[in-house]
Amino acid sequence: MQPHLGRHGLWVGLVAALAIAGCAGFERGDRAPSRPRAGLETLPDPMVRNERRSRWGNDDYVEGGRTYRILPTAVGYDHVGVASWYGLKFHGRRTSSGETYDMYRLSAAHPTLPIPGYARVRNLENGRETVVRINDRGPFHG
Repeated sequence: MQPHLGRHGLWVGLVAALAIAGCAGFERGDRAPSRPRAGLETLPDPMVRNERRSRWGNDDYVEGGRTYRILPTAVGYDHVGVASWYGLKFHGRRTSSGETYDMYRLSAAHPTLPIPGYARVRNLENGRETVVRINDRGPFHG
């Protein structure tokens, strides 16, 4: 059963720019967990529901000298890009929404889509897809 994204839902077709786990690039000393948690590939998609915008993470902002303007809605948004991932050092830290990042759960970052939100992310090489909950800003890696 495909999740229904609701009246104000975020049916976001190809949003590969949203990382299944990600926003930050690889930095020296950062790494993936040494032993992945069993069953990660069987995690269910998050329950898609209409949520109020977060008090945090939804103001326009400047990062790396560039101004980012938050979109009023994600309705109709479609993008093809490259996913990135959070390193181990971000586990347990706060996201832009104020939630705690858990590297063992599906989440995503996006520079301009509203927080919280949902996106369907598809691997263009194998066609596999999942739904992720947007709760952070990014990716900001160089």
